[in-house]
Amino acid sequence: MRIYEFVVVVKTSLSDTQRETLIDTIKSWLKDVQITSEEEWGSKALAYKIKHELMGFYYQFVLESETGLPADFEKRLLANDTVLRHLVIRKK
Repeated sequence: MRIYEFVVVVKTSLSDTQRETLIDTIKSWLKDVQITSEEEWGSKALAYKIKHELMGFYYQFVLESETGLPADFEKRLLANDTVLRHLVIRKK
């Protein structure tokens, strides 16, 4: 069993419904991955401007998978303009 910690920072200029839709879309990209923990950290100041944004809305997920994350998962995150940054760490 592989365990991952995944943190994503999205634009604060999104409305609540747009943020929820984005998070649901990201979850749909994780088809065969079980989300064991999901935490909304809220809006925080960024250390430097990213895509002209000074604030970011943070989410943290703990993921479990037998086979690993989908191959195109990070490419999809990078292609999305509303995602400022992401970090995936394999914990176990």
